[in-house]
Amino acid sequence: MLRRLLPVHVPKPRIREQLAFIKCRNSVDHDINRFKTLIRSVFANRGIEIDTGERAWCTGRQHINSFRRPVEASRGLRP
Repeated sequence: MLRRLLPVHVPKPRIREQLAFIKCRNSVDHDINRFKTLIRSVFANRGIEIDTGERAWCTGRQHINSFRRPVEASRGLRP
């Protein structure tokens, strides 16, 4: 058994490409969800209620944008 290489399955290039794409897409989806959760927690910590689910990020965008301020106004504030 020693000094013997066992054969392994290597998917075809097209399949490997699809798997890499799926992995990349999952990573992007995870990052989007993480940022949405971060934004929601910032609002919750300041006592501001925003819509739940898809309404917060589609139709509720105007409500979220109403709290935006220019970068110059944010200088000196703690994160």
